[in-house]
Amino acid sequence: MTRIGLISDTHGTLDNRVFEIFDSVDLVLHAGDIGNADILTALNAIAPVNAVYGNCDSWEIRQRTREWAELHYENYILRLKHIPNKKFQALSHPGPALIIYGHLHRPGLERRGQAWIINPGSATQPRNDDGKRTVGLLMLDKGDAELNIVSLEDGQSIIRQKL
Repeated sequence: MTRIGLISDTHGTLDNRVFEIFDSVDLVLHAGDIGNADILTALNAIAPVNAVYGNCDSWEIRQRTREWAELHYENYILRLKHIPNKKFQALSHPGPALIIYGHLHRPGLERRGQAWIINPGSATQPRNDDGKRTVGLLMLDKGDAELNIVSLEDGQSIIRQKL
């Protein structure tokens, strides 16, 4: 099983609860608006980090990250971008895909064809109705996937779904 921590929109702040929630992850994906390089260093202490820059990120962050990333884990293609457009979301390959993005500061999950569109929400500045800061845990195991978006306030699941 591969456990992946999903985080976005940290804007230079990292709550200590992220370390607890991401305790046994194999990889961390940061979907942009990182804020400063210290965030990447701190997350890398948990697990290897793959990050993309967001619209608020500085030149320093943009030099250390990419605009988008594509990774292959288990039977899934994972695409990571801060603000995905329709061209980025259009898949030219067969098979299941997980598209992870940030920017909205609201957790979300939507299915489009064989793709799941995932937003882990904001780890610092939520814009969702309940005002909870969130991160995500993605579990991939032999073609099965499960998403759990968790509140940093109380550790409760906001979204839990088999994909």
